[in-house]
Amino acid sequence: MPQNTPNRAYTYPLYGDTQDFPADIQELAEDFDLDIQALVDQIDGAKNRPSVAIFSVTPQVVAAAATTTLTWSTVSYDNDTMANLGTGVTLNDDGIYLLIVRVTLEATATVTTQSLEVAFASSAGFIAQPARQSKPAPGNVGQKIFNLFALHYTDGSVPDNITVTFRHDDPAGVTVGARDLMASKVSNLLSGS
Repeated sequence: MPQNTPNRAYTYPLYGDTQDFPADIQELAEDFDLDIQALVDQIDGAKNRPSVAIFSVTPQVVAAAATTTLTWSTVSYDNDTMANLGTGVTLNDDGIYLLIVRVTLEATATVTTQSLEVAFASSAGFIAQPARQSKPAPGNVGQKIFNLFALHYTDGSVPDNITVTFRHDDPAGVTVGARDLMASKVSNLLSGS
């Protein structure tokens, strides 16, 4: 069988080839089986991509002018042992991840600060310029909410610990309230691994 379909690699004989129908149909059927199994494996892999969600409702006081790593206390779900309670999540598998964090400041916080900032950080060094969100906060903060989203690449050569930091320039401490952190693998690397 000298010919094959370029996009699916199904082999088939040309009209002038020596015909062996039982062998030809078996080879074609095996090509179908391999192709369909590869598609099923891709679907299963997409459904079972590593994903984690953690949160905390415990108030955390952040001192003035200090970049502070936020802490986490509870796992909502984790299908790949990624939760790293206390500091964040650990990405063990190479790929591209969607990172989402929501941070709420306590409603009673009164600050004279001009700057509040939430940022992602990566222990593997893949966030050269950390994804961050800054907001001005004059007067009473009153449940100021930060929502930060980022696509994050990691090559899997070392575990990549993702943390969330909070910083402000208020002379007094600012209290961080409820917060959520989620990470989900959305794509393999272009190498196909």
